[in-house]
This record gives sequence, C-alpha cells and structure tokens, in this order.
Amino acid sequence: MTFRKAGLTILWSALLLLPTVVRAQTDSSYVPSDSTVVAAIDSTVFSAEARTGMILCDWTQARVIQIETGSLSKIPSILGAADPLKMVRWLPGVQTGSEIDAGLHIQGCEHGHNIISMDGVPIYGATHILGIFSAFNPDHFRNMTYATSATSWNRLGGQIDLVPKSSVPKHVEGNILVSPVYAMGTLRFATGKKSALGVSARQSFLNLLYKPFLKIEGQPFRYSFGDYNLSWAWNPSSSDKVRIDAYGGMDNVFYWAANNALNIDMGWWNLAGAVHWTHTCDAFTLRQSVYGSSFNLGLELTHEGVSGSIPSYLRTFGSRTVFNSDVGFTAQADVAWHEALPQQLNVMSGYLKDIEPEKEQTALESSLMAGYSYQVSDWLTLDASLKGIFYLSPERKPFWGLSPYAGARFNFYRGGVIDLRAGLQHQYLFQTGLTSLGFPIEFWLLAGKYSAPQRSAYATVSYGVSLPDNTWSFSGELYFRRLYNQLDYDGNIMDFLTSSYSLDKVLLSGDGWNYGLSLMVQKQTGRLTGWAGYTIGRSLRSYGDGVFPSNHERIHEFNLVGVYDGRGWSAGATFVAASGTPFTAPETFYLYGGQLIAKYGPHNGARVRPYIRMDVCFNVALPSRGRFKHGLEASVYNVLGRRNDVIYLLMVGDDIPQEYNPYPYPVFAYRPQSYALRFMPSLAWKCSF
Repeated sequence: MTFRKAGLTILWSALLLLPTVVRAQTDSSYVPSDSTVVAAIDSTVFSAEARTGMILCDWTQARVIQIETGSLSKIPSILGAADPLKMVRWLPGVQTGSEIDAGLHIQGCEHGHNIISMDGVPIYGATHILGIFSAFNPDHFRNMTYATSATSWNRLGGQIDLVPKSSVPKHVEGNILVSPVYAMGTLRFATGKKSALGVSARQSFLNLLYKPFLKIEGQPFRYSFGDYNLSWAWNPSSSDKVRIDAYGGMDNVFYWAANNALNIDMGWWNLAGAVHWTHTCDAFTLRQSVYGSSFNLGLELTHEGVSGSIPSYLRTFGSRTVFNSDVGFTAQADVAWHEALPQQLNVMSGYLKDIEPEKEQTALESSLMAGYSYQVSDWLTLDASLKGIFYLSPERKPFWGLSPYAGARFNFYRGGVIDLRAGLQHQYLFQTGLTSLGFPIEFWLLAGKYSAPQRSAYATVSYGVSLPDNTWSFSGELYFRRLYNQLDYDGNIMDFLTSSYSLDKVLLSGDGWNYGLSLMVQKQTGRLTGWAGYTIGRSLRSYGDGVFPSNHERIHEFNLVGVYDGRGWSAGATFVAASGTPFTAPETFYLYGGQLIAKYGPHNGARVRPYIRMDVCFNVALPSRGRFKHGLEASVYNVLGRRNDVIYLLMVGDDIPQEYNPYPYPVFAYRPQSYALRFMPSLAWKCSF
C-alpha cells in the first residue's frame, strides 16, 4: 500500500464510519469542555494549573492530569513558540535529547516505549530533528496529558496526549509567529452556531538564513520540516460532541561527508486522521473513535560508487471505546490493525548484491480493560484495573496476555502525599535502528519473527509536599522497571554499503532494567517562578554476553528552568547538565578488497562527553490596538557556545586534525563531530487576535 493510498484509506474510513465512530482518549475521564479536569489515573502524573506563577508539574496533585497549553506561555520559548514536548523533557525523570536525538526517554525507557498521541491517535514520528521541536503546534491544542506509565495503552513507557480545541469561538481568532527558523499560524472560526473549524501550519526555512553555518566539521548539513493540522468540531446537542482531526508532517535531511565520500539523503513523514464521538449523561460517559496513522521513512545512501535505498514504514488503523461511570467504574475496548515494513536495503548501483527484501508484516492487536477507583477515606484512595490482550502475529501465531495494575494514594494534607503504583505492561511494537548515528530514523517492526512481545513489571513510590503558602514545593519519585524481550540494533550505517546486510545479523535480543530517583524543587508563585530537578538512574540491557547501558542512558541529569514575569515583558532561561550517552566504538580498521572493515569494541562501551546547554529568551509586548496583540521574542539556543558531540564519524588520512594524528603517515580515526554553529540566535514576531 502506498503512502497516498494509506491517506485515502484513512479519510474514506472516517467518512463511512462518521455516524457510529468511536472516540479515543488516553486518560480515564472525558473532558467535555475546554477546562481543566480532575480524574483518577493509574500512574504518577505531572500536572499544571492556572495559578499566579509558572507551576508546570505538581506531584502533590496526582489526580489533576491536564496541562493547559495556555500555561506554556510561561515557560522559556526558544526559537519561537514554547514546545509542549520540550517542556516534558525538562521534567525530572525524562532525559534531555541531544541536537540530533529527538527521542523522548521517560524513566529510562526507549522512545518507542511511549505513546505520543493526538487525542488518542498515535503519532509515530512526533518529534523533529535537533531535539528542539515536536510535531505539535501548541496553539492548535487546548491541553496536554502526561503520565509516566501508559496503563491505558499497550506500551512499556509513558503517555503524552494533546487534545485539539473544540469550543465554538464568538469571532475569528488566531495566532501568527514568524522567526528566522520557521513561520507558524493558527486560525479558528465558527462554521455554524454549534460547529467550528481550526487549521494550523508550520513551515521551516532554517536553510535560508543559517545555511552557511549548518555544517558538521566543515561538511554541509541541510534540514527542513513542516507540520499541518485541521480540526472540525460539531456539538449537535449538550450531550453529544463530534470532531474530525487530521495531521500531516514531513522532514527532509541532507548530509555530505567529503572526508569519507558519504552522501545521506533522507526524509520521513506522518499522516494521521480520526473521527470522534462522545455522549455524556448524568450517570456515565461513552467515548468512541476510529483512527488511522502512518509513518514512512525514506533513506538513500551513497558511498564510493555504491548506492542504495532503505525504506520502512508503520501504519495503524484502529478503534477505541471507553466507558466511565460516576461511581468509579471504567471499561475500555481497543482493536488495531498494524502494517509494518522493517528496514531493508535495495541496492541501486555498485558492487553489492541485492539481498532478499523484507516482507510487509501485518498483525492484529486487541484488548479489553476494566478498572475501579474507590475512596476508602479522606486520606486513602485505592484503584485497580485488569486488561486482557489478544495479539495475532505476522506469522499468525496467537499471543495472550494480562496486564494487572494496582495503586494507593495516601493524603496526609500538610504532611504531603504518597503514591504507590505497580503493574505489568505488554507491548507488541518494536522501534530500533541506527541509534549509533543518533538521527531519528529508527524503524518499526512487529512482535513475532524477530522477538516475542515485550513485557515490563514496574513499581513506583512518589512523595510530594507544599509549604503552607504554596510558594515552594518538593517532590520525589523512586522507580523500577524490569523489561523483557528487548531488541537493540548492533549495526552501523556503513554496514549497508560495505558488507552483506541482513536484519537478523544486526538485531540483539535480551532483557533490561530501569531504576532511579528523581527529585524536584519548585517555586510556584511570585514574579520569579520555575524549578530545579535532578535525576540519577540507570537504563541497562542484557543481550546474553553481558550487561550494557542503553543507547540513550544518562546516569546523571540536572535541569534548571526559570522565568521572571515583569510588567509587559518577561525573561527566561533553561540549563541542563547531563552525563554523556554511550556508543559502540571501533577498535581497529583495515582494508580488504578495497573495502574498509571495522572491528568494534564492547557494545556501548564508550561514552561521549557530558552534555551541557543553556538557553535564554526575552519577551516584550508591543503597543497593540483592539483585538490584535503583538510581541517580540529574542532568544539564544546554546548561549554558552558549548560544542556538544552529535555523532562520531570515521576520519581518514589528511582529514584528521593534527591533534588526533600525531604520526607522519595517514591513519584511520573515529572521532566526535559537532555543529559549526555553536549557538543559534533568533528574533520572533508574534501576533494574536
């Protein structure tokens, strides 16, 4: 099925099923209006409320699960609008990505362990490169849900869900932002007394102004991206709501390394759509949706006369039904059909022989869950759920699973709140790939031929307390996850063009452990607000011949976020200092038959330098008239100018600087590369109406 056919299938299915569709939602309560909700969930949750200061996460309010996107305006916005996923990365327990690792790693989990969704529709390529931007335009959405455990999905990690705005505006409203990096706009207007349409778009032109500086060790690097959203909401009655959502996004990257004649041309794109229907009454809420989501990757490599393409994709078509009663009982039913093409090599020219191509994988995933929450007393609340899962693999082998969950919350009021959580999770999708390079070009495959379904047993203990005046708060969480049936990629990008590539040869199968402690201190009120967070943790994997750190592990990470709100202006800054991530370093190189052969050392046995970065921003409101409000934002990304390592590349002969080659003859070297542009300034104009 081609990308165009997949898009037509999504839209056609939405039109056919409009009268009886089902609506997906990642939390355990429906939100019928654009307001903050209070609900019980099955995991520790960071939350935000509209207060006098910038309070973005509050573990003492574990039942408040919505983060209003309007509060994002209070956090430092770098290179334009404040990004919701960037805000999540600044929270303790979530790893900060590097300039080209845009993955989201929650409590040591892989990026593919999380579910990132648009009102229950999975978005598989939810991040852009550089670790700066996500696929979500914050002005298009009304709130965001973030939880450290995705108990309502078959995922081992956390969940993030953004819900588009659905209220009917009284007049045309919108936002415009123009910066040297991208332009972004959102427009919402009524299409009737009970319906409204919202559209938004963002397109980068990073190459236009920063082209002379976009280099890695003198080699050209080009990058562009775009995001496009459409949401139509219809409220036929006070009890029923219907909404249609659509999203499309694309990225393009080009890199030419003259020192080893390596040419990389790649692009990846998303297409997602859904139809939602919600019915509410005094006793219960019924939510239903049908959706489709597609992620496609195209990658072409050229090296010394050898060229090939490496396509892959993942498509999901599914439905979800959620029932919530006013007495604490919940039920949920999910059905999803997956289509995946694992990464394969198609030789276009050169001396390599084409290999047997990977076949498309298809699988059925379904689950049924029931849960109950009971308030025993004013200081104790208990909740539990049980999910039954049926999975039919690409080889048509059935798998059955049970995912139990139990939690207890002790409220000691001024003494703080303690949350205990434990459960067992399953996952049937794998994401892996060229993680040694760092680009977000990992591919997806389905459980079956290459590995049994993933499992995770987890337990968390969290504590939070606020001072009596709510000016300061302290919170901490201790977490442990035992992972089973994990996959890792032990290959290198050069394997495609210098050896006989086979997916069986580069996949490692084993188990893992994630454990750690996260601490955070917040200042919640006043003109100066923000938080400081520290996490110490390990993310370990075992593949039969030893225990290794995961590709994204940062043992230590410290984050500092602060904003000063003046009269008509504000200033903000973020600072991160973290341990270097591991990589597999080669020990020796040699030439054989004109090919460069590398012998690698222990898997993830080396680490890049510690990661340090500080960003600053300054916002000022301009004189405005009527409904039009204008403002300017000046920001600097990486104001310290630190040269953080982004990738390691093979250097040969004269390309190696003298500091790495003290010998009078050419040698091979494997050394870190960094961007020529050490810091990135930006000036953005904003307008809202």
